[in-house]
Amino acid sequence: MNIDMAKNVASHVLAMAKESGTELAGYKVGVKRLDEVEAHAGRTGDIAGIYGAVRQENGFKYEN
Repeated sequence: MNIDMAKNVASHVLAMAKESGTELAGYKVGVKRLDEVEAHAGRTGDIAGIYGAVRQENGFKYEN
């Protein structure tokens, strides 16, 4: 799934959760990771890039 599609889906899910008074912390973390993927790989990045974002956060290179 590409970055735009993943962020769009997450945005809709978070909006529905907010309307119902629900907090989805995992989705917020996911969106943060997708933002990091987009910053690294641009719009050509995909959801699998989340692994690279987590690697970077832990002091490793983005690419495996």
